[in-house]
Amino acid sequence: MNIAAVKNPREMISRTLCLSLTCFVLCTCSKPTQSPSAEQEPTLEAEKPAAAREKEPADSIATPAAPDLEQSSPGAVEAPAQTAELLRRKFLNTQDTNERLDIVHALGELDSAEAVAVLGLLFQNERDEELKLEMLTTLEQMEVENVSMMPIVAAALRPEQPQSVREAAIDVLADLDEPGALQMLQSLTTDPDPEVRAAAKDALQSVMESEATPSP
Repeated sequence: MNIAAVKNPREMISRTLCLSLTCFVLCTCSKPTQSPSAEQEPTLEAEKPAAAREKEPADSIATPAAPDLEQSSPGAVEAPAQTAELLRRKFLNTQDTNERLDIVHALGELDSAEAVAVLGLLFQNERDEELKLEMLTTLEQMEVENVSMMPIVAAALRPEQPQSVREAAIDVLADLDEPGALQMLQSLTTDPDPEVRAAAKDALQSVMESEATPSP
């Protein structure tokens, strides 16, 4: 179209507008259209994190932690070995005589092989005469099967022990139903200490009389 040949100004303006409109329509039609599926993909991708966030509380529930064995609950029942070891530590960590006596009594109430072993260890290292006597009395009252108390009694009968401790050990020895108890008691009848000899003779006589007396 030759714009210069158009003499009527209105006709020229009209044709110019038609030309501009035609170009606009052509440009608009030439742009690629997106498929519906392409327009929905971002929406689906955006929804996935939200769905994942909804599941997070269920997936992130922590399992209960296993109970700590070293810290026993108020209602838990401790094993005899563990209780005896705890009492041993308490005994060594205190210098109060009354507290130590209570611990010795608690060991006796356990009435277990572990408690006998702990009492033996404590006796060997103890210097207090009162505590040693209480340990021997506690051992005499305990009834533990298949556990020998002879090593503890033998340690209590040594000459360097106080006389009261040796005499208390003789009483324990007389009540022991273990191999070698009677022979050890007989050997004490010739001990250099006259009071120990007398205590051993009395204990030996009591054992002989109890053996001679028939059971009802």
